[in-house]
Amino acid sequence: MDNEELLKRITFNPSIFGGKPIIRGMRIAVEHILGMLAAGSTTEELLEGYPFLNKEDIILGILNRMLDFDHLLEKELLTKKSTQNKVRQFIQFHFDYLEKNHEMTSILFSEDIFDHSDVLRNRFLFIIKKRRNKLNSILQKAKTNSEIVDADMQELLTLIFGMIRMIVLEWRLSNFSFLLSQRGKNAINTLDELIFKN
Repeated sequence: MDNEELLKRITFNPSIFGGKPIIRGMRIAVEHILGMLAAGSTTEELLEGYPFLNKEDIILGILNRMLDFDHLLEKELLTKKSTQNKVRQFIQFHFDYLEKNHEMTSILFSEDIFDHSDVLRNRFLFIIKKRRNKLNSILQKAKTNSEIVDADMQELLTLIFGMIRMIVLEWRLSNFSFLLSQRGKNAINTLDELIFKN
């Protein structure tokens, strides 16, 4: 199965669930699968209950949801004027979104699922690159305006994404036992002090 054929598994049909994303044109909404994951179902349980699905279907559904995240993030960033507020919102939006959609973390911390599928790996890398480029453009503008410390931009991006990943991983491993959004705000305040010239 080639990349294009696999990516066609997530489709939209206005006559099925009002045009919401569905899997392979069937009456299986991506949000239904994600809801089951959020409620604690495992991938294996989903595959038993829906034997016509496979693991790639489920992962593609989650990756599709990640692209929805990017659209919402873009809209949110448009509401911020300063580059400092854009950086803050870029980071905070990750925490807020994942706190409401904790099933998404099942993909973010399961890199081995991408080892066996070039399609999934390439799709995930596309999403990462898109987010990295977005944050890079905001930071470059801040650097041009002398709003941030003079630091290597690639290393700064790595630090920010690493911070997000580490906090979310800690939250996931603690069985979601603390408020991710509040922990994110605390980390962002520290990051502000480190990189922004105030």
